[in-house]
Amino acid sequence: MDTKTLKFIVIGFLLTIILPVTVLAHPGNTDGSGCHTCRTNCSSWGLSYGEYHCHNSKGPVQPLYPVSSTYGAGGTGYTTPAPYYASPYIPTTPSCPSMSLYDSLTGGCKCFSGYVVDKDIFGEESCVSGNSYCHKKIGIMSSYSSLTKKCECDLGYEFDGSSCVYKSSNYNYSYGSYSGSGTCPLNSSQSLTDSTKCTCNTGFQTNLAKDACVAQTIPQATKIKINRMLKEGSVGEDVAQLQQFLMSKGYYSGLISNNYNYGTKMAVTKFQKANNLSQTGIVNVKTRALINSL
Repeated sequence: MDTKTLKFIVIGFLLTIILPVTVLAHPGNTDGSGCHTCRTNCSSWGLSYGEYHCHNSKGPVQPLYPVSSTYGAGGTGYTTPAPYYASPYIPTTPSCPSMSLYDSLTGGCKCFSGYVVDKDIFGEESCVSGNSYCHKKIGIMSSYSSLTKKCECDLGYEFDGSSCVYKSSNYNYSYGSYSGSGTCPLNSSQSLTDSTKCTCNTGFQTNLAKDACVAQTIPQATKIKINRMLKEGSVGEDVAQLQQFLMSKGYYSGLISNNYNYGTKMAVTKFQKANNLSQTGIVNVKTRALINSL
């Protein structure tokens, strides 16, 4: 046997050893995330044909947790989690509706402060303004309390079982017991919500002793200074000053309180309309500047 023949025999022997390894080898090309789809001898690497999986990370966040494949002939291969391949593996955060954020402690979405879960016009759950939610549930003379997480009637109003109504606590009487006539005192009339009580008529209010209805005192126009944007839901002494200002101008007729309620919003809207401002119901920069100048 000459040298040339011997050389071919050795090469042929080596190919019989190397070629099966090459055929059985797990495909090595991976995408930008260090992942690829198995197409060759998958069962021998612990995978299913067409299974997309990840190995060593190339930097970007991987869509799947990386695995290491161990070869086993005849479909006996297997995979194991490979944390040393991750760089790092970051699970995707679930998307949340508008006005909410994902809360990792509870594993769910949480509405922003002042917002509550309610169903939208399509019947889907979403985060809506707490005040809007309360207006729908118990009437426009209510607001949402971020402290109690409940709807509460505005100052001067009370819940009658279905909605917020004007608090009728001026006079308690029984028919026939007041002046022997069973009628309400001067400048008052029977409450629409409670037949055992009288309330002062529009333009009148109770005196300090709460035993008579006297003409309502309209505050004199005073110069005020508002230093921030005010809108429905705002609370503070500057809100009460705004209400007094609007009442002195004839735009507001509700109770003076520290709560920027729906009635205040409507009064601001009327003021804006009368002064050729955008009718937003919000004391924005232009509206604030005009009020402060009057």
